[in-house]
Amino acid sequence: MHARKLALAIIAAGVGTQAMAGGFALNEQSVSAGGTANAGRASNVLDASVVYNNPAAMVKLKQAQFTQALAFIDAQTDISGVTAPLGGTSDGDIVPHTFVPSGFFTSGDQGGWAWGVAAYGSFGLKTNHEDSYAGRHLGDKSSVKVMTLQPTVSYALNDKVRVGAGVTFNYLDAYLSKNVSSLPNIGGGAPGTVLGTTELEGDDYGYGYNLGIHADLTESTTAGLVYRSKVKYKIDDGSLTTSGTGVPMGGVLVGAAGKYDGKTALPTPESVELSLSQ
Repeated sequence: MHARKLALAIIAAGVGTQAMAGGFALNEQSVSAGGTANAGRASNVLDASVVYNNPAAMVKLKQAQFTQALAFIDAQTDISGVTAPLGGTSDGDIVPHTFVPSGFFTSGDQGGWAWGVAAYGSFGLKTNHEDSYAGRHLGDKSSVKVMTLQPTVSYALNDKVRVGAGVTFNYLDAYLSKNVSSLPNIGGGAPGTVLGTTELEGDDYGYGYNLGIHADLTESTTAGLVYRSKVKYKIDDGSLTTSGTGVPMGGVLVGAAGKYDGKTALPTPESVELSLSQ
């Protein structure tokens, strides 16, 4: 058996339209940028987190810097109007509290060029529904985490314009669990009876790159443009584990215990960011 829809199932189980549109990207890399709601993130030069915000601007920092951050995500959720043929509840907070660490170092200006390195969470999601959740047969717990290591260089073309580039080494870890529930008159259980659980998990490494340009338009106005590439992941060593009673339904043993190979492909999207600071 191949769990080819591993990524789609994980995303659909707990993310919703916002994460589907934004690729479940994280924006908690820079504390200084977070203080301005990321406005001017690619054009401001405040600290070493510029390695991520705009690699071209590293050369604007005159001295070496190290910045470390730990973001705390407290997402409030409200589920209402849930109906399901197997019954169930829709109460509770489905997004657990989450910490997102990051760290950045840049050499500062080395005579017209600079180098830096960053480690941060680039994409992620996590959900944990209550045991009696109405959609428990579609998804219970889900987690997708992408950690990125990014070495970067920056070069000043002249006293007004700087360019930068870096490669990204990314590690993705994905997990989804759900309940296998009965239907009426199957196995003698009431509708929604839990017959077992199904877990999908896998991981992979992916590679990408970041490009940036930073310019002084006037003495008090700066501009920044950053491109972050798409990264493709191909999970070949994933696994699907089931446990249960093995109730027959349509010729298939629902919830039959076993462990199977799983594979899927999961790309994270590219992005372009342009900002001005005055």
